[in-house]
Amino acid sequence: MASYTPNLNLYKPDDSDNYEDFREGFNGNMDKLDQGGGSTYTAGDGIDITSDVISLAYLKVVDGVVNLVFDDGN
Repeated sequence: MASYTPNLNLYKPDDSDNYEDFREGFNGNMDKLDQGGGSTYTAGDGIDITSDVISLAYLKVVDGVVNLVFDDGN
């Protein structure tokens, strides 16, 4: 019986699955990959990845200069 990957929910056929179902599952996987998953992923504490943008909660750009942000917000 087919299973699915945990992050993007991609179709993973099993040896016992009917081959006729493979094309539909494969095409579904390609559509998900082409869309880039469409989700936000957390790479670590304070690091979020959305599409092709990485946001770092502890860095802030002020007047074109990258600054560290401390627990008090400064």
